[in-house]
Amino acid sequence: WGHGYCQDLTVLPGGELAWGHGYCQDLTVLPGGELTWGHGYCQDLTVLPGGELTWGHGYCQDLTVLPGGELSWGHGYCQDLTVLPGGELAWGHGYCQDLTVLPGGELTWGHGYCQDLTVLPGGELTWGHGYCQDLTVLPGGELTWGHGYCQDLTVLPGGELTWGHGYCQDLTVLPGVGFQSSCRGCHPAAGTPGVPAGPAR
Repeated sequence: WGHGYCQDLTVLPGGELAWGHGYCQDLTVLPGGELTWGHGYCQDLTVLPGGELTWGHGYCQDLTVLPGGELSWGHGYCQDLTVLPGGELAWGHGYCQDLTVLPGGELTWGHGYCQDLTVLPGGELTWGHGYCQDLTVLPGGELTWGHGYCQDLTVLPGGELTWGHGYCQDLTVLPGVGFQSSCRGCHPAAGTPGVPAGPAR
């Protein structure tokens, strides 16, 4: 199967299968079971007889699965995704990991010292930058979204939803009250007497 001097698919007498264009083979399956996919000197995918799987461009491997079960995804010395034999999962660039799942179940997503997302073994979920958390889900089910001392969105265990900036809440949905929206000072806290009930709107 091919066009002129450029063969798309070749099955050789020994059972080798080569797929490529001219001198550049895209896919080669060798008699020992090795599978190589690449362009010229740059292999995109290689499966070796021991079970190793390597995906990359030239000296830069994008994906490598080693016999012990480790999975590495990255560019050169910078791994984007690494699954270690103990089950740890690390995703990052160079010394800066974006996502790390530790053996205890902790999940950390961030850049250097600034974590964007952290899920702790107790089930807590924290999303933020440095000392400023954007989103936090606590074990009791509370969800807090904000910047530093200024919370934008808070969902409490009773189902209350509060959205605001600092001491001024913009939106509060109370379980038996419905929806209120204003910013004349601060909304009454959940359960405050005198808050009229009404349909959500």
